[in-house]
Amino acid sequence: MDQAIWGAVIVAAGSGERFGSGIPKQFLPMKGKTVLDWSLDVFMRMDAVTEVVVVTPARKELWEPLWSPPADIRTVAGGSRRQDSVMAGLRALQSVDHVLIHDAARPLL
Repeated sequence: MDQAIWGAVIVAAGSGERFGSGIPKQFLPMKGKTVLDWSLDVFMRMDAVTEVVVVTPARKELWEPLWSPPADIRTVAGGSRRQDSVMAGLRALQSVDHVLIHDAARPLL
């Protein structure tokens, strides 16, 4: 039997308005790296996960000054609703059998 190919979609497109910091919480620093990077690091260490897509806010000026994706991570613009952002991430995956979906603002994976 063939080994399943896993992908991961990390949804980081939220504005963080309810959090009230002026910066989306997924891009805030936490113990030396962004909240997003804590989740991203977990997926990048998983041998079964061959592809990771991070869904970012559509307006690049909201996140580019705060976070630089690693070279092997693809980013795509999110939509106006969470479900739209998840769908954008799913569409960006290339060739996977199964998908893990995670909210970037929840770093303690």
